[in-house]
Amino acid sequence: MVSDLYNLDLKNTLPLACGIEYLHISSLILDDFPAQDNSDLRRGQPTLHKTVIDNDIPKNLCEGRAQLAAIDLIAVSMILINHDLVKNGFSPERVNQVVSEISLSMHDLCIGQMMDLRAAH
Repeated sequence: MVSDLYNLDLKNTLPLACGIEYLHISSLILDDFPAQDNSDLRRGQPTLHKTVIDNDIPKNLCEGRAQLAAIDLIAVSMILINHDLVKNGFSPERVNQVVSEISLSMHDLCIGQMMDLRAAH
């Protein structure tokens, strides 16, 4: 693991790992939308924007729920990364560096998605 590689306490780096995973999941949710890959399945299961959960909302609103879930995952990841890393002893400068790198990665992800859209055109 990265924490072993850099000789860091796993407990202190877990918020970062969770935050990155939340960002990854949000990107998968967004990737499945009709405007992107229009996927019906993800890992053999119905995609979130196509799933009715216990009739919580009408089927025509599932896409909106999935959008909100993706946005919330991004927000929670930033909370984990910003707040919890500082709380666990990382300097604000280091946290800013991490956030900057993650932001750049998300930007690159968006560029890749745009390339996919252009290729499909």
